[in-house]
Amino acid sequence: MLARMRHWLAFALPLLVACSSNNSDGAASADAGPDTAIDASAICSKFAAAYCGKFAACADFFVRFAFGDAAGCEKRVVPRCKMWLTSPGMSGAVAGVEACTAGVPSAACPTLLTGTACALPSGTHEIGAGCGSDEQCKSGFCSLGTDGCGKCAAPPADGAPCLSGQCGLQRRCAAGTCLTPRAQGAACTQTAECALPLSCFDGRCSSPAPLDAACSTEGKGAPDCDFTRGHVCIANTCIAAGLAPAGATCGLEPPMKLTLCLAGGTCQSGTSPTGTCLAAANDGEPCDEMLGPRCLSGSRCVAGVCRIPDAGACR
Repeated sequence: MLARMRHWLAFALPLLVACSSNNSDGAASADAGPDTAIDASAICSKFAAAYCGKFAACADFFVRFAFGDAAGCEKRVVPRCKMWLTSPGMSGAVAGVEACTAGVPSAACPTLLTGTACALPSGTHEIGAGCGSDEQCKSGFCSLGTDGCGKCAAPPADGAPCLSGQCGLQRRCAAGTCLTPRAQGAACTQTAECALPLSCFDGRCSSPAPLDAACSTEGKGAPDCDFTRGHVCIANTCIAAGLAPAGATCGLEPPMKLTLCLAGGTCQSGTSPTGTCLAAANDGEPCDEMLGPRCLSGSRCVAGVCRIPDAGACR
């Protein structure tokens, strides 16, 4: 069960801090440099408030699980947004962010969960150019190395192996394979193939089971639960998971109680079904993506240290 939670965490966090790329915006390719003479802090603060506020309204459990609360979400989104506005290859990002700020309050919740509620102009960097973010590249894919920098490349196709766990904008790495999350009614073999909050049931992406209803993580006999609402399938019944702060008990307790960790924390349990919540690591602190602590959302664990991506430093 905790391994499944790690899967959800790995998928959910990029959605909360990344927009899609709009390859139809030809104006972006005319200028390879970042927008200048802007107040990035003011623009990004407005964007983060609108985006995180809407996300909290749509999936409050998700936001608390990943960030602690909407305010914590804003603190992590602002640095990523400022990177969009100031990094090479991101010309046109200001207009994209401002459009998102204006439009996201009225966006449908499913578009936030699939990462399609906002669209930045496509990047200007050609394949082979240095990058630190997918949004810098015309292809929408930056193949990152262990130092947090990489090269723009063609994104892996659906069904192709993930590249260091990466698949590019609007694609997901599931069980080592890249895929585009599928809409309701689409064919599937596992829930990871379906767009949130859908579940793979009887070979189709379907609505999740409601709280207290019968469920199955295998998609046989019943759909899975809606994790965006904190519902998890325990003993074939959808229950409401709890969230605990650092230092508190976490994990699975009998008969049917599951407690996860707030704000991206790690449940250190070893071989026991219960453990203790370890807080997510701050920027500059040691990290371990497997054993914990993981980094706060928006940062990467690079050479064992949490770092906010600095796409402008990648050449």
